[in-house]
Amino acid sequence: MLFVGALLLIDQQLNLGQFIAAEIVIITVLAAVEKLILSLDKAYDVLTSLEKLSKVTDKQLESNGKLMFSENDNGISLRAENLSFGFKKDKNILEKIDFSISAGQKVCIQGNAGSGKSVLMELATGSIDSHQGSLLINDVPIGNYDLESFRHHIGVFYHEQDIFQGTLMENITMGDNSIDVADLMKLADVVGLKKLIASMPKGFDELLEPTGKGLSSIVAKKILLLRAFAGSPKLLLLDEPFEMAGGEDCDKIAAYLNSLKQTTVIVVTGNKAFAEQCDQVLVMENGMIKQQ
Repeated sequence: MLFVGALLLIDQQLNLGQFIAAEIVIITVLAAVEKLILSLDKAYDVLTSLEKLSKVTDKQLESNGKLMFSENDNGISLRAENLSFGFKKDKNILEKIDFSISAGQKVCIQGNAGSGKSVLMELATGSIDSHQGSLLINDVPIGNYDLESFRHHIGVFYHEQDIFQGTLMENITMGDNSIDVADLMKLADVVGLKKLIASMPKGFDELLEPTGKGLSSIVAKKILLLRAFAGSPKLLLLDEPFEMAGGEDCDKIAAYLNSLKQTTVIVVTGNKAFAEQCDQVLVMENGMIKQQ
């Protein structure tokens, strides 16, 4: 633009005042464009934040029963009869499955990707309520329970979970102040976090960033597994807890799960050594249980 303006000035098609005025306008426009470009990252942050919020605000409210869940000293029993579920009406992910898990049993669920293992685990937490057939918890339909009272007695480990901004203690206990720190250190040893916690300057008061930023994915998953173990739940629903653990930690986790006499443990895993120690092995294929 300066070059073109100079040519027009030399050719006497512009006078000096017009040339200076044109350059001032050009500089003003460029400054405005630069400011707009620098603001795009903030606009992007706002849009992504709104998208994340919409995932929560657009969800339908959970249907909640009125029956308060009463704790069973022997664990929690689960039974399914003709249980089916699908996100689309014309296609079921689970197709008329039946199983019975007694209180205190250790159960391994196996199957290929897409066989319905994770969906079955979500149904057991009450997160999905649009199923067909029966899903009974302690011989009572899961929809009859007040879900908050039920979930207080279960521990869940899914790969979709995340670390939130807060202290390590807050991420593990989720606000349950009744959990003993000495018990947490024993559980931290089971999942392979004891040395790491001891090395942190603030220990359990160490502040964690959202989504576990600054932590390795393995450490983040171990924190989530420790969250599932904390509070002595009566039902443990674990999706591939051995994937992020080394050989020694795998043995510790398996030994700990088998030592829980008053807790029902359901684990999705291809770990053959653990499966051999379980009371039941459910093999799923195309939304159906092929072996029980």
